[in-house]
Amino acid sequence: MDHFLFNQNCYLSQSDNAIEAIIRKTGSKSWLRSCGPTSSAMLVMAIGKPIECKSPAGEQIQPEDALFCYFNDPKNREILQAQRPEVNPDNFFGNQIPQFYPEAINRFFGARCSFSWGATFGQIILAINAGRGVMVQLTDPGHYIAIIGYSDDGEIIYNDPWPDNYWPRRYSGKSPEKRRVNYETELKPNLQPFRVEIG
Repeated sequence: MDHFLFNQNCYLSQSDNAIEAIIRKTGSKSWLRSCGPTSSAMLVMAIGKPIECKSPAGEQIQPEDALFCYFNDPKNREILQAQRPEVNPDNFFGNQIPQFYPEAINRFFGARCSFSWGATFGQIILAINAGRGVMVQLTDPGHYIAIIGYSDDGEIIYNDPWPDNYWPRRYSGKSPEKRRVNYETELKPNLQPFRVEIG
């Protein structure tokens, strides 16, 4: 049996937003930078919290773009650095630092968010059952994904903000939505040892 968050249809792609388009135009070969903000926005939507990001004239702004800007706005430097004092935000994209997410998600989207060490199957199940989405970071590639559910037979169900992600190979060229991996044999060996819960 599968268990999902409130809104299963919450997909956003990091490859079609303004930030990535700007980075590509600079000629950078490593332009895929917004996986964390995109995964976060998906999880805010998945828990059923509406997101409204509009210009004063009413044009829609993609939420991952707006959040990416929040993370990297120099005016927010002190707020974010207080979450992890040993990290200088001037040396990183702010959205690369997982400990910055709780403050940013709470202030920007008005959603509860927490950073915790560990990303076991049991911890993910507890979060999903409590209505919280889970963002984790892969080791190879270094990349955030949005966990939106799990199955009783040990699978994790997630949305990948990078449609062309080469991990796992069997999904190459296939939909990035509701992908499934076995936690023990596929996800666990490729996980960074932390999680960000939203909700």
